[in-house]
Amino acid sequence: MPARTRARLSAQPRSGVHKKSALRELRRSGQVPGLIYGHGDPAPIQLSARELSDFLRHHAAGALMDVDLGGETATAIIREVERDVVTGAVIHLGFQRVNLRETIRTNVPLQFHGEQALIAAGLVLERQLSELEVHGRADSLPEAIVVEVAAAQAGDSIRLGDIQVPEGIEPTRDADTVLARVTEPKVAPEVEAALEAEEAAHAAVHAEHQQDEETGEEAPVP
Repeated sequence: MPARTRARLSAQPRSGVHKKSALRELRRSGQVPGLIYGHGDPAPIQLSARELSDFLRHHAAGALMDVDLGGETATAIIREVERDVVTGAVIHLGFQRVNLRETIRTNVPLQFHGEQALIAAGLVLERQLSELEVHGRADSLPEAIVVEVAAAQAGDSIRLGDIQVPEGIEPTRDADTVLARVTEPKVAPEVEAALEAEEAAHAAVHAEHQQDEETGEEAPVP
């Protein structure tokens, strides 16, 4: 199997100080504290919050990456992401070192292709899952699993058994798992009531004008 080009993250060793004041100061300086473990001793690390944000915009947390740590490179995945409950900013990460020949379990994002075709047809795609847990050899893990939806019709349920899963990995869910549903747009009850009232008012005005025409009466001039 040819080697894959993996995303890279640069990190630096971090002193083992776990005081809250030290961690707050680290975050204020634009760094995110973390820990890398597995296949060796756990090591506290820190990395650029800006570089991490850019990585997470383009890659899933479960994607394989190369972590450059002081000139040494380790293939890893992000296992834990801790975020600030108010701002949503990442405040701590847990990385797991990975042997490419080992079998691991992780979550892979689902990419729904063809949604624009559904929108053009006046339909709505309701996603039931955004990612899928799979297991397989680390070097077989895809960045994402593609779900084609362009040919779906209103009322269709797209199930796991309907899609092509990349060779070398196995989903942990069964084939009947619903990934998405295709529906017609729903109108909120209050909006529907307002539309019906407006339609009834127009119908009443039309009926009144039609009656005036049949009796030959003209509408009074204000």
